[in-house]
Order: sequence, then C-alpha cells, then structure tokens
Amino acid sequence: MKFRNIALRVALSAVAATALIGVGIMPATSYAGDQKSVAPHTAGHTPTVHASMKAKMSGPFDGKLFDGTCGLEGKTDGSKEEVSFRGGMFKSSYCLSQGFKAAPYTTENKDGVTTFRSEQTDPAKGTLVWEGTISGDNLIANGTLTSTGKDPAKFWIKAALKPNQHASHPMTGKK
Repeated sequence: MKFRNIALRVALSAVAATALIGVGIMPATSYAGDQKSVAPHTAGHTPTVHASMKAKMSGPFDGKLFDGTCGLEGKTDGSKEEVSFRGGMFKSSYCLSQGFKAAPYTTENKDGVTTFRSEQTDPAKGTLVWEGTISGDNLIANGTLTSTGKDPAKFWIKAALKPNQHASHPMTGKK
C-alpha cells in the first residue's frame, strides 16, 4: 500500500507540474544560444514538453513592451508601433493591423548580445521574418516579407521599452 501512495503522489505531482508549465505559472527550461538553463527543481532531469505546449512557454524577453516606429527600408518615417513579448510569442501592433498574428520567437546569445527571431505568416500576404536585438531599453529589428511572385519587402522597427508595463496576451490582447 505504501508503494501505491508514493507512486500516486509522484504521478499527481507530474500532472500538476505539466499543467503549471502549460499555463506559464511554472517555468520549464529556457535557452540562450548554446547555454541551457534549467529551473532548480528540474536539475538533473530532462523535462519533456509536448509540442502544443511550447508556444505557451515563456521566453527570455517575455513581459517586455516597446513603443516606437515601424517603417519600410529606405524611409526615415513610419507607422506607430508597439512590440510585445509574452508567452513565448512576438507581437507587432502594426503587423497585427496588416493581418499577421503573433508568432513564437527564439533567441540566441552570442558574445553577450541576445538576438531574437520570429516568423509571422499570413496565407494571403506571405511570410514576414523578423530578426532583432534588445540592448538596454532599446529594440532594433529588421524584417523581410516574402510572397510568391513578388520581390521581398524589407522593414525596420525602432522602439524603446515602456517603463512599468507588461505585454498584453498575444492571443487575447488582454494584459
């Protein structure tokens, strides 16, 4: 009977941890380039996360909200822009207004600089790939829109961190 109680506790703990990771309450793992950091409670264990849960996991820039401008390469002016990172998702307000939904982002840490990459798709407009850096309170990114039968269009984003702000949820828009 004692063995069954222990096995039941272990199984329930695993289910609870998976649920907490899935809703973003408990961190699983985070990656920074070749460096992998694991939460202390999972040290020595390799957590398994189902693919459907990966988009719900948080990323290193999560909770950051930036205000700035998005423009076409070669132009100095652009449109008002708000960029947010939440739940492992990158969201651009300007791109959202153009039909591109929030998309997962990845990061890489190289020589002390962390860069991000996100690929947004819209069936009618094509694929928009963003690559950028956050240095201090500033975000700088370059995007390339590719679509069948058209020349690639290049964009830029320059934005500054909004103080004391948290990003809205990438799917609902709620904070």
